[in-house]
Amino acid sequence: MKKIYTVLFTLFFLTTSMFAQQSVNIDNALDTVVSEIKAKVPSGVELAVATIGADTKELSDYIAKELESRLIRTGKFTLVERNAQNLRIINAEIDYQYSGNVDDSSMVELGYRLGAKYLVYGSFEQFGGLMQLTIKATSVETGEIPVIASFSITSSSKITDLLGDQRALNTAQDYLDMIARCQQKLNSIENDKNKEIQNNTANIYAKYQTQINEARARERKPWESTAEHEEIIAKNISDLEIKRDTELSGVSKNVSIKYDNQYKMVELQMNKLTEDLQNTSFVLKGNSVQVLIGEYMYDENPQHWPVAVRSLDKLINYTYNGKRTMSGADRETEYNTIEAARKNGTLEGEITYKVESTDSKMRFNIRVVNVRVNDTHSYTTILNETVNQVVGSVNATTVQQNDNIGILTNNEANIQIKDTSSSKIESTTAGYNVNPFEQAFCWVYSGSKGQVNIKRKYLSYNGQSYVGLNFNGFTGVHKSDWSDWTEAKSNTNYVSDLKETLFGTKGIRFKASGDGKNYSIVFRIIYSNGTYSDFQYDFKTYSNKTVEIEIPYTKLEWQSYSVSAEFDINLVESIIIKYNYSTPPRSNTFFDLTIFDVELY
Repeated sequence: MKKIYTVLFTLFFLTTSMFAQQSVNIDNALDTVVSEIKAKVPSGVELAVATIGADTKELSDYIAKELESRLIRTGKFTLVERNAQNLRIINAEIDYQYSGNVDDSSMVELGYRLGAKYLVYGSFEQFGGLMQLTIKATSVETGEIPVIASFSITSSSKITDLLGDQRALNTAQDYLDMIARCQQKLNSIENDKNKEIQNNTANIYAKYQTQINEARARERKPWESTAEHEEIIAKNISDLEIKRDTELSGVSKNVSIKYDNQYKMVELQMNKLTEDLQNTSFVLKGNSVQVLIGEYMYDENPQHWPVAVRSLDKLINYTYNGKRTMSGADRETEYNTIEAARKNGTLEGEITYKVESTDSKMRFNIRVVNVRVNDTHSYTTILNETVNQVVGSVNATTVQQNDNIGILTNNEANIQIKDTSSSKIESTTAGYNVNPFEQAFCWVYSGSKGQVNIKRKYLSYNGQSYVGLNFNGFTGVHKSDWSDWTEAKSNTNYVSDLKETLFGTKGIRFKASGDGKNYSIVFRIIYSNGTYSDFQYDFKTYSNKTVEIEIPYTKLEWQSYSVSAEFDINLVESIIIKYNYSTPPRSNTFFDLTIFDVELY
C-alpha cells in the first residue's frame, strides 16, 4: 500500500526576467518600511509586530524590536505590547523557522487574538549569499495588505553577528535545499498575489452589485413614463457596469506591481544559486566513501589489484569497480606499499562529482567526474581515474533517503570486478522521483477563467492531526457556453514521477471538507498525437463536515468529449481537480475545498 501525506499543492507561474537591484543596509531598510507604513496605515490605530521569520532567534528579535521602536517614534500608532503572553500567542500560531512563508489569512486571525487593527510581519531570508528582507502590514478587519516592501540586504558585521554561519553552502545538498526554498518562496509570493487579486475582485463585485441593486430598485418619478423610468434604470446600471469593469481590468496589474519586485528578487537569487551549483565541483571523502582493495591478482598479465569504491552519501548512488595495475618501475616497493595499505586499512577514497541542470528547473543530473584512492600512511595515490559519467538525478527538494546503500565486502568487490573485466566502471542510476501529491511545482493552473489558489492547511480530524491541501478560488465571469473552466492540473514536466506514483495501484481514497459544492477528479491518458481520454469521478462536499471519498478506478467514468478508450492507470499522464458546476455560472462563483489523508492502494 502506498501512503501519501499531502504536504503542499500550490499553483505558480514562473517568469524569467532578470534585474539588478542595489542592496541597502538593514537599518535603512527598516527606516524605509516604517515610512511606508506611516504613509499608508491610518493614524491612531493599534499595531502589533509579529515575530519576523529568520534563521536565528537573535536576528528575528532584532528586526522585530527595531520595527517596534521606529513605529513608536513616529508618534502615529499605538503599539500592542510584546509581553510574554502575546509572544506565546505569536509563537503558538506560527512556525517561522527557515520557512519565510507566512499565510496572510493566519495573520488576520493572529491580529484578532492580539487585539490589533493592523499586524506587521515578514521574513529575513538567505539564498546562497544573497539576503532578502520582506515586511508586510495587513488590516485585521479587511485583510487588505497596504504595505509590501522587499529589500536586498547588504552584508555587515551586525548581520554576521546576528546570523552567524547558519546557511553556509558547503555541499550540493545545501545548494539544492536553497533552490527548493527559493521555489517555495516563489510559490508563496504567487499564491499571495493571486489571493489578493481574488479578494479585490470579490470586493469590487460586491460594491457594485450593491449599487446595481439600488439602481434597479429606483422608484419611478411622477413625471416619468414607464419607458423613461426603465431607460434611466438601464442607463444607470450600464454606467455602473462600465465603472465596475474598468476597475476590474486594473486589479491584476495594480496588485502585481506590489509583488513583482519581491518575486524577481527571489527569482534572481534562485538563478544565481543554480549557476553557482553547476560551476562547483564537490568531493565526497572520509566516512562518505568506502574503499576496498582486493587480493593481488598475480596470475594475470599485467598484474593488478581489484579496487572497489562506493559512495555512502545518500545523494549519490554510485559504485566504481576497477583495478590498480602494476606500474613496473619498482614492483617490489609498489607491491609492499599497496599490500600494507590494504591490510592496515589506511585507504581513503574520494569521489568528485558535479550537478548539472536538465530541462526541468528543479531536477538535476549527478555526474561523477573522478575517483581517487590515497594511502594516508605513505601519502601514495593508489588510484586516480577519470569517470565523467551521469549516475543519476535528484530534485531540488528534500532528497529521498536511499536506505539500500549497504556496505561492500571484500568478496563482493572481487566478484563485481571479475564480472566487469571489459569495463572498469559500473554505475547505478539513482531513482529519486518526485511524488506529485506532495510537491507544489508538480501542479499548474490550467483553466481559462477565474483562478485556483492552493495552500497547505493544518487540521485535526477525529483526534488526529493532518496536513492537507486547500483549494480555493473563483470561477471568473463565464459566458453561456462550456469553453470556460476552472481547474488545477498536474504539470507535464513530471509525467514520469506521476506514473511511478500511480503504477500498479487500484484506487485512491482521501478525506474532503468543503463548502457544499460539487467537485471532480479526472485521470487523463494523453496520446502521442495530442488527443486524450478523460476518466472522471464526481464527489459532493458538505459545509462544516468531512466526507471520506474512496474511488476504485473501476468507478471512473469515461468522458464522451474525449477519445474512447479502456482505462489503464499505468497510462495516465495527468490528473485534474476541478470545481464542477452543472450550468455555467454567469459571474464569479467562489469555492473552497480541502483534501487530506490521501492514500493510493
